Amino acid sequence: MEINNKINLGFSGGGFRATFYCLGAYRRLVELGLARHVNEITSVSGGSIAAGAIISALAEGEFSSLFDFDRRVTAKLIHLGQCNFRRRIMTKASWFSYLLPYLPKLQQLAAAAALRPQMSKAFPQVLDEELFDSRKMSQAAAPTEWSCNATCINTLKRFRFKSSDIYGHLLGRSSDIGDIPIAFAVAASAAYPVGFAPLELDVEEREFKDLYGTGTQKPENPARIYLTDGGVYDNLGSESMLKSPIPLLMLDASGESKPLWDNSQMSKLELANRTLAVGLDQVVYLRRRLLFEVKQHQQLILGRGIGRIIEYWREHGARGLEMETLLRVEELCAALRTDMDGFHDVEIEYLMWLGAVKLDYALRRLLPDNELLQQSKMPELPDYDAGFATVILERGSKMSIFKPLHRDLHLN
Repeated sequence: MEINNKINLGFSGGGFRATFYCLGAYRRLVELGLARHVNEITSVSGGSIAAGAIISALAEGEFSSLFDFDRRVTAKLIHLGQCNFRRRIMTKASWFSYLLPYLPKLQQLAAAAALRPQMSKAFPQVLDEELFDSRKMSQAAAPTEWSCNATCINTLKRFRFKSSDIYGHLLGRSSDIGDIPIAFAVAASAAYPVGFAPLELDVEEREFKDLYGTGTQKPENPARIYLTDGGVYDNLGSESMLKSPIPLLMLDASGESKPLWDNSQMSKLELANRTLAVGLDQVVYLRRRLLFEVKQHQQLILGRGIGRIIEYWREHGARGLEMETLLRVEELCAALRTDMDGFHDVEIEYLMWLGAVKLDYALRRLLPDNELLQQSKMPELPDYDAGFATVILERGSKMSIFKPLHRDLHLN
């Protein structure tokens, strides 16, 4: 692959874990001066939060430096990850959410379930306040194209937002998108069903044209369609890339459920969640296999493959790294919660480091003749005591439904 060629990036789902993993990878491209070679970003769920922030900033002008990128994108996403985002959505949805921490657990869960429709309305509102400032999808036109993917409950297929149009199976393509906010597209892509009811999009008055221009008869538009997390259909957001000849680097922050042998203490809710996890895991496994068979691309999968990267570092003089510790860090990062709870600085920095490391490693394999890239330093490990970082990351696998995790460190 020559340096003038293009690459596509896939930003997977996985809550804030995916947001910061994908952010770190793209930030590495900016640091290396290669971001301009990204042809398209396809995103889903937590990855759509990162992609939306990147593209909405890029639409206002290319990044002049790493400092400029951090000012316009990184700082905003870190603030989002540490602003009690989920609590803000809940309190905007209903004043009653203030009382939830004081209710018995079962009543908390029942009340939270009842709040799902209001949560879905509040989600894009808070995203707008924090990231998008009321900008529309039509204002997200940038040198890098962006496909933001949700799942359509009506058609059981992917529904896609771009700056030029929207597209849905059986509906076709419509350029009538002037009223659709970026925040709505991102919220629809990231509306995990357990926490959010499907978001409604009015389509009755929108003109849809057949995708291939064949004039094929299609059903009359429904009054509205219902959209839920894109990960329900494809947690890699990869479908639009299957036929593209451009190399795809998939930033995959999907989780992986572990075998469970002692289920004596498992509640009915935990059993139900685990049943759901089986289906979602299979969606990811099948997508990975499909991508490998169809594209034979370089996959970047969180939680796998870092051993080879460390060996590569050692060959190039980066000695003194403890492989066992780094493998443990990666394992813990892969197990971090996928909700939108407050993230600790340690969690954010290690996720961004992992994204940067794996993107860097893939680029070196794709561009073996690029001297500037081959001679550049590998991303530096976050400067934390290993024991302290491990404690924070171990704690981070536990979801805290109503209380954000304590933070005592902040990025500069």
